[in-house]
Amino acid sequence: MTRPDISSSSSFEASEQALLLQRFFERSPHGLVVVDGDGRVLSTNEAAHTILGERTSPGESVLDSRWARRLKIAETLPRALAGERVPIESTCLEIETREHAERRVVAVRVTTVPLLDGRAVGLVIDDVSAERALRDEAEDRRLRLEAIVEQMPGGVVVAEVPSGQIVMGNAGVEEILGHPVLEVDAVEEYHRYGAEHPDGRPYAAEEHPLALAVAGERVEGMEVRYRRPDGELRILSTNAAPVVADDGRIVAAVSTFYDVTDRARIETSLQLVAEAGALLASSLDAEETVRNIVELAVPRLADVCVAYVARDGVVRQSHYAHAKPELAQEIEAVWDRRGGPLEDTHPAVTVVRTGQPLYMGDLHRLGMQSLLMVPLVGHSEIVGALGFVSTERGRTFDDLVQRTSEELGRRAGMALHNASLYQRAQRAITAREQVLSVVSHDLRNPLGVVGTIAAIMKKMVQQGGSDPRLESSARRLQNAAVHMSRLIDDLLDLSSIDAGRLSVSLEPVRAVSLLDALSDAQGERAREMRRTLEVAAAPELSSRLLLCDAERMLQVLGNLVDNALRHGPVGSTVRVRATGGEGECAVFVVSDEGPGISPDDHARMFERHWQKERHGGRAGLGLSIARGIVEAHGGRMWVESTPGTGARFSFTVPFAPPDAAT
Repeated sequence: MTRPDISSSSSFEASEQALLLQRFFERSPHGLVVVDGDGRVLSTNEAAHTILGERTSPGESVLDSRWARRLKIAETLPRALAGERVPIESTCLEIETREHAERRVVAVRVTTVPLLDGRAVGLVIDDVSAERALRDEAEDRRLRLEAIVEQMPGGVVVAEVPSGQIVMGNAGVEEILGHPVLEVDAVEEYHRYGAEHPDGRPYAAEEHPLALAVAGERVEGMEVRYRRPDGELRILSTNAAPVVADDGRIVAAVSTFYDVTDRARIETSLQLVAEAGALLASSLDAEETVRNIVELAVPRLADVCVAYVARDGVVRQSHYAHAKPELAQEIEAVWDRRGGPLEDTHPAVTVVRTGQPLYMGDLHRLGMQSLLMVPLVGHSEIVGALGFVSTERGRTFDDLVQRTSEELGRRAGMALHNASLYQRAQRAITAREQVLSVVSHDLRNPLGVVGTIAAIMKKMVQQGGSDPRLESSARRLQNAAVHMSRLIDDLLDLSSIDAGRLSVSLEPVRAVSLLDALSDAQGERAREMRRTLEVAAAPELSSRLLLCDAERMLQVLGNLVDNALRHGPVGSTVRVRATGGEGECAVFVVSDEGPGISPDDHARMFERHWQKERHGGRAGLGLSIARGIVEAHGGRMWVESTPGTGARFSFTVPFAPPDAAT
């Protein structure tokens, strides 16, 4: 901007120019004092008197005034006389105004300006009290903010917007991260913090919670993994948000984070134990049990996990798992010792022998940091050991890891013990089935002979008209042979049901066909026992087919009818009904008029060999076999009865698909 040269203007005479400058000097809001080279006042204005609180008359030495001494004018005056413009930073002065006899503190800033080629100096004096007050207030707010941030729990980091430069951080940052706040000037440098996602992927600079806050986003409870300089991995719960002014502008961004490593580790430990319980309960195979437990432990508990099994006094390595597939060959060279028995000095042998955990640290010469070995405890015996290996710096086996490992050892030991019991039971069942098969085969031949002879004797007696007692004996002998043959069939069926190998051949069947076959098979026996057998199918079943094994289903109905005939009184009626009552299943109901069953006994009705007043004959296997056959078809069986009202045995049979062949 060009300064106007009023001295050359024809509008102003010299006297007017002088008057104009004089008025400007007197009325300036700035305090103005002109002194000569000795510091004597040449001229001063009213603003200077007001600001400084005292009057300095022309001819007086300004150097003798209190404010000049305070501002060290004597030191700056020679420099100003030499032609240097010297600003004096603002200083607080306590002054007393004589007119009002009051004392006040003002902040004064003085600028010395050389005049007349160094023969005089102008002092420009400003009252910067308001400016100083605002600055002091801002500084006070900053100090209070720093104090608040410093006292806040966890780590706090504040960044400028939009650059992302980090301008503030508290002591919690160093306490948590293991180093002071990094000097970061832009968001692009946030990768220097080396944060990781929960799955181990590094955060890109723009993904950091603070970077998101700089961009105007809010972050709550973001889990961040951070590896400290000492190698220890910490889990942080992080929040971040933009700081928004009253006018809506984002003026800063702040991020707070808390070390939740201990909480996260406890949660991980509980989750691991829960998963182990479910996983171990899912199998009764010993090999699968061991493999599941070592794979579950890596990498959450250890970098390498090795299982050892003790059997017949010998400890052998069973399975192992490791966290680094790329190092598989190196790890296998160290840890793959499957095969022969371990030597007595091996840590696993020691743990099996003592039943106590074993910890070994500082094992760098063996390619690992530390080793934790815990026993596999199955009831009262040690069935093996689990070895947990740390190969990475920063992974430690503290009390929490040891307690978790011991709990896994107990659960795995129980699972191995149960698997061993199950395998022994399976071997016993297999042996029983083999014996039963052989005995059944050996019994059928003589029973066949006995049955044939009994039938011949009965026929000869009927044709010859001989002694009725001989005919009665032949009939009882034949019935006994039939009963024994049925008993053998029942035992074989029960064995197949127990082993889950009951054979059923599913095909579309009409319900009325089953009831007709049942009536043909059981009608004569009902008449001999002086009972009535009634069978009926609901009309809606005429258009639906059942999906079942017809022979097996007749066996179920026969067992239930046989049971009803034996427990109903003479002259009573046994009723068999089939309805389309349960969605995709038909319902068969066999009811009798017998003495009924106590509700307390309903749950035990289908147990094998269970007998009470209602039961007798055929070793109590009929109902158990009937239920096993129904369940093999995907159905269910139940009983409804109270004493004195008879009994109703019901079961379901699935319908065949609508397009099944008739």
